Amino acid sequence: MKNAPKKIIAAFLALFLTLSGVWILPVAASEEGGTRFVFTTLAGKDDETFTLQDDSFSLPVNGESSFRTSELSFLEGSSNALYVSLINQSGATKLSVTISYVLYEELFAETAEKNIEPASTAKQSFVLGLPHIGADVTELEITLSGNGAGGTLTLLSLFNLSSYVRDASDEATLSRCHYNKESGEIEISGELSYAATVRYEGESLALFSLAEGEDMHLSSKTPIARTGISFDFSFTVSVQSSSDLFSRYVVAAITSSGERVPLCTPTYPSFAPAETKPAEGFKGYHTEDFGAVMELTPDMAVVDVYLDRMQGVQNGGILYAGEFDYYYFDQTYVAELDRNVQNLAGIGAKVYLRFLVSSDAKGLSFVDEAPNGVLNRLPVVRTEAAQHDLYAMIDFLSTRYAQSGITGVILGRAADLVSNYSYTAATDLASYSALYATTLHLIVGAARRNIPNLHAVVPVSDAIWPEDADSLHASRDFYTALFLPSLLAALEAHVLEPQPFGVMLESRALADRWSASETGFFGIDRLQQFVSGLQALAAQSSYLETTFIFSWLPDATQSDEVLRAEYLLKYAALHLEGAVSTFLVDFSLAEREGKPSGRAAISYLARYIDTDNYAQAATTALQTLGIKSIAELYPALAETDFRSRLVYRVALSTTPFGEESAPKGSHPLWNFTTATDVMDWYSGPSCTLLSVLAAPNGGHALTATLSGAGAYGEMAYHFNAPVNLSFAPMISLQLGVIGEADTRYEVQLRLIGEDTTLYASAVLHAGENSTFYLDLYKNILPLTSLKCVRVMARPLDGQQGEYTLQMNHLTLHSKSLGSAELADRINAVRQNADKETQQAQERDYTVPVVVTAVIVLSSIAILSLLLIGQKAKKYRKNKASKEKRKAKS
Repeated sequence: MKNAPKKIIAAFLALFLTLSGVWILPVAASEEGGTRFVFTTLAGKDDETFTLQDDSFSLPVNGESSFRTSELSFLEGSSNALYVSLINQSGATKLSVTISYVLYEELFAETAEKNIEPASTAKQSFVLGLPHIGADVTELEITLSGNGAGGTLTLLSLFNLSSYVRDASDEATLSRCHYNKESGEIEISGELSYAATVRYEGESLALFSLAEGEDMHLSSKTPIARTGISFDFSFTVSVQSSSDLFSRYVVAAITSSGERVPLCTPTYPSFAPAETKPAEGFKGYHTEDFGAVMELTPDMAVVDVYLDRMQGVQNGGILYAGEFDYYYFDQTYVAELDRNVQNLAGIGAKVYLRFLVSSDAKGLSFVDEAPNGVLNRLPVVRTEAAQHDLYAMIDFLSTRYAQSGITGVILGRAADLVSNYSYTAATDLASYSALYATTLHLIVGAARRNIPNLHAVVPVSDAIWPEDADSLHASRDFYTALFLPSLLAALEAHVLEPQPFGVMLESRALADRWSASETGFFGIDRLQQFVSGLQALAAQSSYLETTFIFSWLPDATQSDEVLRAEYLLKYAALHLEGAVSTFLVDFSLAEREGKPSGRAAISYLARYIDTDNYAQAATTALQTLGIKSIAELYPALAETDFRSRLVYRVALSTTPFGEESAPKGSHPLWNFTTATDVMDWYSGPSCTLLSVLAAPNGGHALTATLSGAGAYGEMAYHFNAPVNLSFAPMISLQLGVIGEADTRYEVQLRLIGEDTTLYASAVLHAGENSTFYLDLYKNILPLTSLKCVRVMARPLDGQQGEYTLQMNHLTLHSKSLGSAELADRINAVRQNADKETQQAQERDYTVPVVVTAVIVLSSIAILSLLLIGQKAKKYRKNKASKEKRKAKS
């Protein structure tokens, strides 16, 4: 990947400027939520006066035009930049802002410049870095220059704010600060400015390492390496631990008198850029009820990881041997994460882990204190201890789930809305952006050492700035249009090659047809504003993705009819928007707070919207919208474009295969009658225990202890890679249920393929044990890309108590292959699937050892447990199965 382009313009005193690129919002100023200026009048040529009219300034432009103001009233709080918003219907191609200020009783001036689009009716918004903006500024001058053509520029907003700005005093420019995995070294090189080369001629140049939270007082530090002063310089650092990878490196001059002068911004080593992409497949879902999620068969799913809840107690958890300390992770909480990740990945969903911290968490190195009302927080890296602890947790999780197949990680919720989410102690935008960038760099870097192609996601809100600009400082809410440019600037300042990441837009907004309140949000009616701004930023930052995840947090106060209609509206509108990779529905926050989520209202529609049952599922939503077809609202969208999944529903038969379909050969895919282990089967939702036990009719059976009032309890098996078993499309399996007398249970065999799901059901009474038969010759062979087999049951009377589901065997049959030939063919298919995941991802020698899920019963056992390691298998790469649908959209 090429180096991210520097958005820096040297205008006066080598000032480093321009943080964001143009954030284009093609709407009127009133839709942004009001205008804000730090002046009331502007003086132009011949002292012509311009005043605020209709919440804006209309300025004539001809060639080069300048306008001055001396009546300034800046917003309170620390500032280092100006926010400018305008509509340029003139030929001007550049805007310059010059500030005059008094410092140490001397008059200084600084200029910031920005290229602007000429002759445009679109609103252009951007940030100009001016470190000395503030109360000491005595005059402000705005200059517009271009090709000489006349016209008018409408100035919509101009006010001061805090954003991230690079240090303008760097005299050493790093061209490389990179971790070379092959050599195990960090390679650092660059150039000194001519002035520094002359000033420190005959002295020495040194490289220093700064731990997280350590300032640049270098007088007591030992340099890592030294060399003579020269225009070009280079250093290498041998990596001994993860601390070397996540320390900052600074080049400094050491004079003959012992003075140590830092010459550059402290910089983190970059890693080989990952080739990542968002999860393929459009339908996403997240709820605390993971059984409900799997019923919907989503393409993408999110699992929340509350890092504070992972903390265990000594001798009572999972032991992880870190580089600097031992860690105990809570066995019960990790087992819950294991179950959710394994089950979601098993049905083919691309699983994302979202890292959060509980609002009431205390006493952890990576946790800041939070005020009342904060919903949940970010983990943050302020200290070396936080770096070590957070690295250990991310390394533990990414190692653990490299085999299970997580696709991506999400850092927090709506990171720009600090008052509700991600509280990290009172701070300004510049400091917050740097802190978020540091934490993002550590989490993504640590996780990608174990899962190189992991997709990283930064969540932002859909809120457009409120009318009152002062709330920006009072609430610490920074909003996407400011937060993302500031985050990009912080990343570029401290990492030469930032790791690529995408964005998730979290939306609570309803469509305009239900409420006018969406005016202040990037909802589906104003989505293009967000898309345009994101694309403009991505054009200047090659590591920022232009596609994004749209996450809807439904408002449960709405009626069921509105929620269903809103889901259909969003699904259709976002399906057509090429920049949206996934439409995620997120009920988790409401469910975690014990509030009605509205999940039940849309579950039927969400389950079948991508199947041939779409028409029936969408009937109520279409009626609420007052239309007969979604094409009436979106003519470019055919209903068949939604359909990406085939669903078959058949009955399990107790009648053996007849003479016409008598199999030539048979082979058990799983036979538990003489087994002693579960053969890689695992517990699904509502399954509290899975084991191999004695069966009532003799021998053994895979036994699941299930519970739930009418919901399925299940056990499952996930193939490492999709397998083709179409040569044996006849199945028999023996099932039994032990439960309350006279209770009927539905038992179901569910076969999940890449684009196909088959449900085969029957009814058993408690105490019955039967062999069921399934002939798939009559169907379209859904065994061609089998990913997951699930066996489940539920009481038909909705009883609450526990019951037991047993499976003795699951056998495949073939009309064309004999038993021996069939066995060889099945074993060959499974071995080929295993080969695709056999080669584990190469781990660096600097990565700590993970001691797998062992409960430490006594301190004596620790010494032996330290020798136990867990090796991760490389999880299969999924095929791109939605290309046809994407092409149509």
